Amino acid sequence: MKTAKLRRERLFRTGKPNIRPAVYDDIRWLWVAARRQGYHSSPEDFSREMEPELARADKLYVLEDTNKEFSTKNGPVGMVLANYDGWSLAPHVIWFPWASPRNILRCSVGFLQSMRYTHEVGCIKIFATASNAPWFKWLKRYVAISLAGRIPSGRPDGEEFIFYLRGRKQNESVRRIRRVEVEVRGADIRDSTAAGSSA
Repeated sequence: MKTAKLRRERLFRTGKPNIRPAVYDDIRWLWVAARRQGYHSSPEDFSREMEPELARADKLYVLEDTNKEFSTKNGPVGMVLANYDGWSLAPHVIWFPWASPRNILRCSVGFLQSMRYTHEVGCIKIFATASNAPWFKWLKRYVAISLAGRIPSGRPDGEEFIFYLRGRKQNESVRRIRRVEVEVRGADIRDSTAAGSSA
C-alpha cells in the first residue's frame, strides 16, 4: 500500500512547484486571468479594483509550476491569499485559467507541505464548500489533512467543511515545558559533573 510520502515522491519526481511571496508586479497575472474570463477594463482599472481585495490578505503567495502556456515551460498558475493571526494560516487559492489539474494537485500539495513545515505556522485551516469538500478528503492521500467538522448552515449557499493540518510552530505551553526539561537536564549534568569532580 502506498503511503502519502511515496505518493508525494512520485508527484514531485520531476521537481517541486515553486512557492514564493507575491510582489506587486504579480497583479498582472490576475489581470491576464481576468481577461481570459471576459474582463474588458484597462490594467489600471483592474489594479484599482484588486488592490483593496489583496490588501485584506495578511500573506500573498504565487504558485509556479511547469505549464505549456509559458515559453520557459514554467510560470505562475495560481495565487494564494491567506489570513494569518500569528498562529493559524487560512489560505484561499485563486487558480488561473491555464492551471491544469496536475498543476492544481502539485501546487496544493507543495503549498500545504511547505506551510506545514515552516516554524511560523501552528495550524493551517481550510474552509471548503460542500462541492469542494470531496477534493480535500481525497487530498489526504498526499498530505496529513484532517476533517475538523461540518457546519450545516455555515455558508449562505449551504454547508461548510473545515479541514486542518498541524504546523511546526510550538505554542507557549509546549515551549515552557521544553525549556524546563532543558534546564533540568542541564542541572543534572552539572550535578553529576560536580559529584564526579569531588570523588
